[in-house]
Amino acid sequence: MIAAASLDRARSVRLEDELSRRGIKLRGRNGALEGPCPACGGNDRFAVSTRKQVFNCRQCGARGGDAIALVQFLDGCGFQAAVEALSFGRPSGLPKPGKARPLR
Repeated sequence: MIAAASLDRARSVRLEDELSRRGIKLRGRNGALEGPCPACGGNDRFAVSTRKQVFNCRQCGARGGDAIALVQFLDGCGFQAAVEALSFGRPSGLPKPGKARPLR
């Protein structure tokens, strides 16, 4: 079971902050960031709306609406592991940027 405080901490993390913490660099302005998808690569396929706090990849189809979903996508992990990673820091041994596994 996930503690309410951990879930609240995880939900408070902004997408752009988690991407930055992982060294994933996207470019853009006015609330929209774009760049290579951390899972499938390519150019300008991965987009993040910092206003709406959603992300999507136009190539592999990954999409989500918060940092928990982003961590699940990037690390190929379940909901609980993603909450723990956001709440307590990323555990070692998780894929590095560019090595993410796409959600299906």
